Amino acid sequence: MWAQSPPFITGILLFYILGTLVIGLLVPSNDPGLDLKEGKGTAAASPFVIAIKRAGIKGLPSVGYIP
Repeated sequence: MWAQSPPFITGILLFYILGTLVIGLLVPSNDPGLDLKEGKGTAAASPFVIAIKRAGIKGLPSVGYIP
């Protein structure tokens, strides 16, 4: 059982590290959508949703945000 754990853990860590790196490259830190001070603390302030919107994908941002 433990022999199969390292590839699984490596895959999960690689997925999150690469995902975070890509989002960090696509969304600038001064993007106005990231501002949580104005009471917009919804899923729309997620860097993943902002990156999807900036990529021009129409329906995907609403999939993660269900009011």
